This record gives sequence, structure tokens and C-alpha cells, in this order.
Amino acid sequence: MSDFLHFTEKRLRPLSPLQSKEALWEAASEVISRYDAYQINQILDELQSILSDSEEGIHRVTKIVQSLRVFTRSVKDDEKSSYDLLDLVHQVFLISKNEVKYVANLEIDVPEDIILYCNGVQIAQVFVNILVNAAQAIKSQKRYNMGTIRIVARQTDPNIIIRFEDDGPGIPKENLSKIFEPFFTTKEIGKGTGLGLSISYDIIVNKHNGSINVRSEYGHGCVFTIVLPIVSA
Repeated sequence: MSDFLHFTEKRLRPLSPLQSKEALWEAASEVISRYDAYQINQILDELQSILSDSEEGIHRVTKIVQSLRVFTRSVKDDEKSSYDLLDLVHQVFLISKNEVKYVANLEIDVPEDIILYCNGVQIAQVFVNILVNAAQAIKSQKRYNMGTIRIVARQTDPNIIIRFEDDGPGIPKENLSKIFEPFFTTKEIGKGTGLGLSISYDIIVNKHNGSINVRSEYGHGCVFTIVLPIVSA
């Protein structure tokens, strides 16, 4: 983790929010790529302990490897395909499981017949950002009971609506208008770059013609709502 944080600090320190959008996104993309590699290495480090459970371990390893394909495919920004939303959500959970499993129960309410025509790598990155942020927020409460994160999706022509709900600490009112801004973070120094949600906003709004917003009351969790248009392949 220290190597990743060192790289992030070195890459972002020379930048400021006043620089061009292109420069900010270029730096953000490099950091996200390095973070993806860091996550994959974390998972691979755990494979030995997973395999100790014999058949169950092998089954889980197989599922993880299948899920990693979503993140390791080389795709262009404008390359889109059809994805089963429920399958994509399950893959994202497998990748994020180590962040979630000790702090929150994940409830998935996604019908089996919702198909997204999208850039799967980018949408998966958005889901990971929101899911991990929710888990880390719940963890920061140092509570004795498990938290709850719910992923709910519905298809209502002409849109697909996806909600991420959590019962974490919520977001102070004064920060709600800032969370999609590059470099804005409330995490401790060294624990967040402030780029995850700004990149998510760019992916949803600029690359997929959708919308993303957050509703929260401090102390009562928050809800991220993503709206994507139904597009045929």
C-alpha cells in the first residue's frame, strides 16, 4: 500500500484544481490504473489461504479470476458492449469483498433481466468506488454491529436506475455539493486521493449520458443514485 500512496502523492502533488481538465483526468487515470493493479495484487496474495479450503477455495478462485477480466480488459473509452447488470454487480462485489465483508452486510436487489449497454470496465469502476467508499465510511464509525449496504436497480423506460444505499455516518450538508469535485476528500491524509467520485461522475455523465447524484443526512447514511439511458447495441 505504501508504494501506491507514494506513487499517488508524487503524481498528484504538482497538480492543482486550476489546471486543465485534460491534465487532471490524465493524472486521475494513471492513479486509477495503479490502484486497479494494487487491488489485483492484494487478491492474488490471498489465494494461498483461499486454496486451503480445497474445493470451496478453488471455486472462489475461479470466480475471482472471472471477475478480474472486467478490470483487466483493454478497452477504448468509447467501446461499449451489452452486460447483464446483476452479473456485473456480483463481479464487483467479489473484487471489493475484502473491503466489505468485515464491516457490512451486502443486500442485492437487482432483477435478472436488466441489460446495460455500456463500457463495462468504466461502469464497474464506478460501482467499486461507491461500494468501497460506503464500506470505509461504515468502518470509520468503529461500530460493534455490522452495517448494511444495499444495491437496488430497476428498469423504467427510458432509463435504468441503480441505487447504492448505506447506513453509515452520512455526509455533512456543507460537503454534499463538493463530493464530485476533483481532489475533494474528507479522509485522512494518505487514505484518499479525492478522485474516485469525480472520475465516476465523468464516466456516468460525460461518457454514458447519464446522471449521478447523492442524497444524505449526516448521521443517517447516504444514497447514491445512478441513472443510465436504455441503449440498444
